[in-house]
Amino acid sequence: MPSDTLPNPPAKLNVLMFSGGSGTHSITQALAKHPQISLRILINAYDDGHSTGRLRRFIPSMLGPSDVRKNLSRLMPTAERGQRALKTLSDFRLPVGISTPDALAIIEAITSGKDHQLPAPLSSLLGQLNLTQSRQLVGFLNAFTVYFHDCAARNHHFDFTDCALGNIFFAGCYLENQQDFNRTIASFSVFHEVDPNILLNVTQGENLFLVAEKDDDSILRNEADIVAAQSTDAKISKLYLLGSSVYHPQVESATSIPSGGWPAFLAQHHIRPESNPTAIDAITQADVIIYGPGTQHSSLLPSYLTNGIGEAVAANQKADKIFV
Repeated sequence: MPSDTLPNPPAKLNVLMFSGGSGTHSITQALAKHPQISLRILINAYDDGHSTGRLRRFIPSMLGPSDVRKNLSRLMPTAERGQRALKTLSDFRLPVGISTPDALAIIEAITSGKDHQLPAPLSSLLGQLNLTQSRQLVGFLNAFTVYFHDCAARNHHFDFTDCALGNIFFAGCYLENQQDFNRTIASFSVFHEVDPNILLNVTQGENLFLVAEKDDDSILRNEADIVAAQSTDAKISKLYLLGSSVYHPQVESATSIPSGGWPAFLAQHHIRPESNPTAIDAITQADVIIYGPGTQHSSLLPSYLTNGIGEAVAANQKADKIFV
């Protein structure tokens, strides 16, 4: 058959997936590897537990980095030794109970190139990075260290226990990017050799905190409590997003029920954030929209509280919509 009569190769299928962190692991890997699929992922980054929560309080304007790190770990290429080393290094967790001086000594050894002073796993991984990876990583850690010492001078400290190094790398990248969360995701994606248009935050990066109300009028004050095993049969009935100026002093640290009760207080202070325009474009262009598996009340449902997201999904009537 003459070459000019060959059929055109099939166009790629635009697949959009609402995702959290761990729940979409196998689906993401399968879709990302498929040659006829163009995948884009929407996250909300409200995660607030363990070291992620401590990091958010240490850098008060920042959303949670964990879901960014976990998704990029699945999306990044691993054909080369440096890529595999970066993936493992990003997921490496500092020991539980590590002291601040010991954690800073590890960071200082990395930034100064004194790999021989590091524990064997870290020393080996750092030695496998390419020059570009090493320089960028050192830049992230230097930015974090400057911020850390500035905070320490004001008696504001960070507990490094059980913290993934990738979360610290992200925090440094965030500081380098003038504390612009969405721009940081794009920059961190490029660092991991991932197309910066694949992983998108659903909002414009406003730092909000997730609170849930149960049908017995009790509340779950943070994302960590929402995902934890529940002590009663009462079901989660509503979700709220609160700004830090209300959340920290009046919810997180509250010792009594506010006048009028929690439901009225939360409804009064709930914020519906504006959507990321790039996320809206991704929804509009999608041929398939997947509502991924995961912890629904933290990883997924809060994304739909964003202005414009539900309307964009409803307006895209050509897309197949799949709830997993």
